[in-house]
Amino acid sequence: MSRDGKRLFVAEADNNAVAVFEVATGKLLGRIPTEWYPAALARVGSTIYVASAKGAGSAPDPGRVQPGA
Repeated sequence: MSRDGKRLFVAEADNNAVAVFEVATGKLLGRIPTEWYPAALARVGSTIYVASAKGAGSAPDPGRVQPGA
């Protein structure tokens, strides 16, 4: 939700976007493209952060020292 309560932001994982709706009318105002599979949003002040549930990924690097090795 925007700070003024006029716009609602919705993570659309299937569209790789954040949809922006006008709260008073329910009208879709547009979509903001995101990285792959946005799953959650957080508003801090006037900034909206997008968390993606999928991505390039990471894995252990066997060439590095492992804790407890």
